[in-house]
Amino acid sequence: MAGMTPNPREYGLPHDAWRPGQLEVIQELEQLTGRDADGFAVVEAPTGSGKTSYSRALARERRVIALCRTRNLQAVNYAEAYGAAPLYGRAAYDCALPEGRGLTCEDCLYGDEPHGCPAADRCPYLRARDAATGSPYSTLNYAYWMTNAAFRRKSPPNVLFMDEAHNLPDVVIEFTGTTVTDAERIEFDLPAFPLIMADHGCALLNIAPPADAALAWLGAARDALIPQYRQLRGRASHKSLKALHRVEHMGQALARVRDALTEGGGQDWYIRSGPAALRGRPGFLARPLTARWDFKRYFTGPYDGVAVSATIGDPTTFCNELGMTPALVRRVPNQYPVEARRVYELDVPRMGSRSKADFEARAEKQAEQIVRFIECFPPDWSGIIHVTRKAEEEDLCRRLTHCDGLAERLWVVPGKQENYIPTDKQLHAWQERLARVPGSILVSCSFAEGYDGLDERICISAKVPFPPMGEDGSYEHAWMLHDNRRYRLRAAVTLAQQLGRTRRGRPEDYDTDALRGACAVADGSLGQVRKYLPGDLTESLVKF
Repeated sequence: MAGMTPNPREYGLPHDAWRPGQLEVIQELEQLTGRDADGFAVVEAPTGSGKTSYSRALARERRVIALCRTRNLQAVNYAEAYGAAPLYGRAAYDCALPEGRGLTCEDCLYGDEPHGCPAADRCPYLRARDAATGSPYSTLNYAYWMTNAAFRRKSPPNVLFMDEAHNLPDVVIEFTGTTVTDAERIEFDLPAFPLIMADHGCALLNIAPPADAALAWLGAARDALIPQYRQLRGRASHKSLKALHRVEHMGQALARVRDALTEGGGQDWYIRSGPAALRGRPGFLARPLTARWDFKRYFTGPYDGVAVSATIGDPTTFCNELGMTPALVRRVPNQYPVEARRVYELDVPRMGSRSKADFEARAEKQAEQIVRFIECFPPDWSGIIHVTRKAEEEDLCRRLTHCDGLAERLWVVPGKQENYIPTDKQLHAWQERLARVPGSILVSCSFAEGYDGLDERICISAKVPFPPMGEDGSYEHAWMLHDNRRYRLRAAVTLAQQLGRTRRGRPEDYDTDALRGACAVADGSLGQVRKYLPGDLTESLVKF
């Protein structure tokens, strides 16, 4: 009947009730993607609002490819939850040949012609690729989508759904740029690095503009790789595959830079090369200062695009960085009332200072306020305090212990100050600590994103996570100066990600009928990024 609200199952969703705003967003996206294929939508939807479902609902009448950064999100959020056909990188699949035991499909001897393999009909990678190509609803990671131009041409979607979209600028910049060390130059027998240390050329000294000089070297380097590739390809043995893959990856990286410089005319690039290009060491570094010229090359085409994240922040700055004019910008209201998700601003000064004495005074005030905040809540509540650098972990822990009352609860991952410890091992160590010492509070710089704090009740950001400014002349410094609004947006989004680790969209994460959690910001610099924060975080802020 006209006017009746459709059941979610009509859209292929495995539930019978809509979450607040869910149907409205789906219908708006249906209208956008039902027009000519060039629309671009930006949706900020809080954790737990059902944003993954948008892609499944659109797949009812359209072919949808959903992109994620991690295999876990593909497998859990899309394949398991909504039935998307997942396609991972070749290395995720085991070789089907008897003699290929212990090898993956990335080690395939048949390279670009895998159907010539005697085990092609049993190859798990080919099966997954064919399933993803033929399915109306599939999921890939960003790296696969960007590196496989043939897949993009052969199997374009009607809708490209970009999850975790706040990462898109970084994804584009990291993928497009490259760094070549002197050790790699020697390994691949590449020509000597040209001298490129200035932002402009100099006719008097016969120095070409940076982009022109870089393009000349990139062409020569690619030429040097061709005979190596042919020689290794001709051996056709598993033993030579590792070397072949390295040559292939180097060639692809150089080609991406060459194509981007050629198509974009070298605008907004950071290029350094020569004997001291890499922090005083020989090398070649070419990286875009913005994603605006290269985003369209990988993420626009004969299809509509939908960029979705819980932390878009200021949509104008976000879209400017991607060089896009959106047809639709939508912020989904948080399903939980403001009173149930308060984020407290502690009475703390700005945590940046050039004077050591001034910094010490500010740091002590911060520690006092953090202790005062934590003491307001049950002692059996575990939690996490976010810092921005490894060196800050021990320092803040020491200050908090000095304030008394928290010594037995505070914890940092042992050995991290001296050695590199992968994040998954840090996570395992933290889970073991929680099991041994309930009410523990972790001080860490490693869990700003990608961690579900399902047991922790306290979440504190001890510093607004501004990106590193770098030294004068460094890429980081040039990136910061290039667009200060984007610099602040990055800090705001990372802050929102930090504060969202303990609020994962479950009813038990919010103070709906009882006090269930505590979130706070302990840095007076919050005002510098307030206007760039996601809307639901901005409305949740309250003075402590």
